[in-house]
Amino acid sequence: MTTMRDATPRKTIEFGVIQGFCRDFAEDLAPEFVDLLNRVEGLSSLVPALEKRPDLVMAASEEKGLWSFVREKH
Repeated sequence: MTTMRDATPRKTIEFGVIQGFCRDFAEDLAPEFVDLLNRVEGLSSLVPALEKRPDLVMAASEEKGLWSFVREKH
């Protein structure tokens, strides 16, 4: 998430983009999770994982289809 957040000036990101990024990341670093991230079970487990990182992202829509990046303010 930090790589994705730091690579873009966007304030928000769609859940599908997060899922795709996680899947691509898993292909290189954790191939045992690729299949899970392609299934509904993986998608439903991704939301609670994101909610555990309010330092990185926060839901920007009630249905959690859009997320806001949390950035340090200097």
